[in-house]
Amino acid sequence: MGIRNFKIKQDGFNLIEILVVIAIFVILISSATSLVTRRITDADLDAKTQEIMGLIDKARNYSASGFKGDVWGIKVLDSHADCTSSADCVIMYKGVYYSTRDNSFDQEVSLGTGKTGTYLESTQINEFHFSAGSGWRSTSTISTSTEQLIVVKNNTGDQRSVVINPTGVSSLFYCGEDKV
Repeated sequence: MGIRNFKIKQDGFNLIEILVVIAIFVILISSATSLVTRRITDADLDAKTQEIMGLIDKARNYSASGFKGDVWGIKVLDSHADCTSSADCVIMYKGVYYSTRDNSFDQEVSLGTGKTGTYLESTQINEFHFSAGSGWRSTSTISTSTEQLIVVKNNTGDQRSVVINPTGVSSLFYCGEDKV
């Protein structure tokens, strides 16, 4: 009898191949998670800016129509005790000045309360109201501003700017977009 050559047949994977497959799987899962998180934070940022714009439009319309016999204003508060969440908020108030308002009419958009971390840019002009009858914006804090900005940011570094022009109309500006 002669010597036989046996060839060992390998079914399956060796340890290195298994580790490579696991590493690829982990990379794919982390990329997908990051993408989903990014979309959620962008959606939350967009929702908050839309909510702020709605509040501004309501204040303008209330002033233009003389609702409750007064003008209405907007106050931007950064980490303030007047905010329901004691974080950042935008408050619509009845009256010319926030300090002399009737706070029973206050309506608020809170920021900083969600998982995505939206917050206000703290260096902005923070109070304005709308004229009775016309709804034109009047500022309570400075008189030279041609437009009012409310800058909202999130923890991923994105930001949106709500722009309120002198006629009281609000619009949304995305950072990186040309402004005409």
